[in-house]
Amino acid sequence: MQVFRFLACGFDCSRIAEDLGALLARTIRAHPQFFLRQVMSLNIPCSKLAWVLNVPGLEYADHQDAQHYEIQMRKKVLISVQTRELSGVRDQCLKEFRDE
Repeated sequence: MQVFRFLACGFDCSRIAEDLGALLARTIRAHPQFFLRQVMSLNIPCSKLAWVLNVPGLEYADHQDAQHYEIQMRKKVLISVQTRELSGVRDQCLKEFRDE
């Protein structure tokens, strides 16, 4: 809830959204179950997070191979989540990755 208040405060929201998206993207590989649990509990359609799933991050801007590797690792860790209650949201999120 604090994130939504922060976004509504009148700052340059596009820049803030970009930064928040980068933070969310980092949680995918580090804590895939947590990421999926949050998406599920907040009832956010994975289609709304497609940009988070598919943007590797500024640190990979000039490194095409690293970009590809980062996205592949995100897919791999999400696939590794085998918790039954998260399987639906996991599968929805996996569908949002762009084909490479």
